[in-house]
Amino acid sequence: MESSSEDSQGAANCEFSGDADETCNLFILRHGETDFNVSGRIQGQLESRLNPHGARKATHIAEWLADRVSRNVWLYSSPLLRTLATAEILANRLDLTVIPDPRLTELGRGVLEGLLKSELAPEYAAHRERFAVAPWTYTVPQGENYTQLYERTKSFVHDHLLTGDHRTNIVVTHGYVIRMLVFILGGESNDIENIRAPHNRVYSAKCPPTPTRVTAINLSSMSNDDRAEQL
Repeated sequence: MESSSEDSQGAANCEFSGDADETCNLFILRHGETDFNVSGRIQGQLESRLNPHGARKATHIAEWLADRVSRNVWLYSSPLLRTLATAEILANRLDLTVIPDPRLTELGRGVLEGLLKSELAPEYAAHRERFAVAPWTYTVPQGENYTQLYERTKSFVHDHLLTGDHRTNIVVTHGYVIRMLVFILGGESNDIENIRAPHNRVYSAKCPPTPTRVTAINLSSMSNDDRAEQL
């Protein structure tokens, strides 16, 4: 997912509220903002670091989570720098250990990585357009498609989110991976293209069972108040 805006769109068929249900034991969130996000540069699996705004946003989410989780909490993260930095901010506040998992790495964008979306040469723009039309089957050269992302994301879900034990899982990852996680957890019935993951959104759910109700929560930027918008 390439957008850096904190859009108000969410997951189709997912309930939206200003808070997590007290029975929720899963929280999924995107890494904090990077300069790549601000400039409109395609990141994919390239490394980039949080900017100051992104670090502040992660700190805000950490404070929000501190009121909602207590014990037996597991914190998983993509191994890319921007997600690890976000997860470490959470870990320091919640006294947790970050568990990197490569299956949470962002969708590979191949030859598009590092390029500005607004300045793509025709051949690269064509790859981006073809992927937008058929993301499950079309693979940008040296990149991945949705089918490949689905397989590794579903493996993570079955290994760590559907264990049946009484623990809370926090997952720090990337836009496309969040899109796929919500799609899988919701029973694969949502319109995946309508699932969004701005930096101020947390998805929460009770897992197992699956399919499960996934709740989207928008957090305000400057306070501890939750901002709810109707999806």
